[in-house]
Amino acid sequence: MSFLHNASVEALRTELDLWAIPPTQTVLEGGEWIPYKPITSIDQSNNVEFCVPGTGNEYIDPAHTLLQVRGKIVDSQDLDFTADDKNEATPINYLLHSLWSQVDVSLNQKVISQSAMTYPYRSYIESLLAYDAPAKTRL
Repeated sequence: MSFLHNASVEALRTELDLWAIPPTQTVLEGGEWIPYKPITSIDQSNNVEFCVPGTGNEYIDPAHTLLQVRGKIVDSQDLDFTADDKNEATPINYLLHSLWSQVDVSLNQKVISQSAMTYPYRSYIESLLAYDAPAKTRL
């Protein structure tokens, strides 16, 4: 097997290292969750844009960034479904990723994500390939 760099050392995947004691992280002093609201109005034809300002002494971890969405299911006349309705409506699998057709991430006005209109399909395939069996059954 070829190495990525001459000075690189051989390593195991962390998933295969079952009996090792994990290292203790001592660099970060603490963490906090900070809510940010969209800076654009939200409607069916508009982009949803957030501005997360960075500071020199804080680190924003994209892997631990969450998006909270609240919505409701309505019928074709924009009326709420009630328990008495004979029509049943449920959200589809993988609802949150299906809401967006394109997701772009920018740092300092430079796009760092791949821009394509296939975001729902890409995120679903990534989940099927990257997660374990219990997570796949919840998709």
